Amino acid sequence: MNKALEIAAAKYKLDLISSDKLKEDADHSLAAGIYSKSLAELATLDNPIMSEAGPLFESTLQELSIKLPSPDEALNIILHYHINNIAQGNITPREGMKLVIDEVYYPGNLHEKTKKYVGDSHDIHELLGNFYSYDDLEDRPDEVSFEGKYGKEAKEALGRYIVDLAKKWVEKHSG
Repeated sequence: MNKALEIAAAKYKLDLISSDKLKEDADHSLAAGIYSKSLAELATLDNPIMSEAGPLFESTLQELSIKLPSPDEALNIILHYHINNIAQGNITPREGMKLVIDEVYYPGNLHEKTKKYVGDSHDIHELLGNFYSYDDLEDRPDEVSFEGKYGKEAKEALGRYIVDLAKKWVEKHSG
């Protein structure tokens, strides 16, 4: 399966993708050798609007035998994608965690699913807690430390720690 289309399907299910991005993903998929009639039509839309792009995208998924995920499956697909990108160094820890918050935490209402710690329903409570440490390090760089470091060095150390947490999360939740 085309990973870009899987991610696009998950974001589509959660209304987190624009019609322009669907067209862009269609272009990339065609360039990668993936073809369907609807995918080609989607890629050639001028000034795509969701009322046109959405049905073409859904037809593309059917033609390529890609299942449109349920909302919970979509959240998990996006969560794995972003945390894996953090772990692999494809995105900075801070940017990656911002995407987790914007595309998983809030759309999935994870605060409502909290058992003890925010994010624990998806085992991301440590990642979330450490992400918010960036704010403290920026707001009070001479007072707040991480691993005995202050300022820029503290933020860099925090970033490395979040990458390590992401690697552990991926290892634990793969399969």
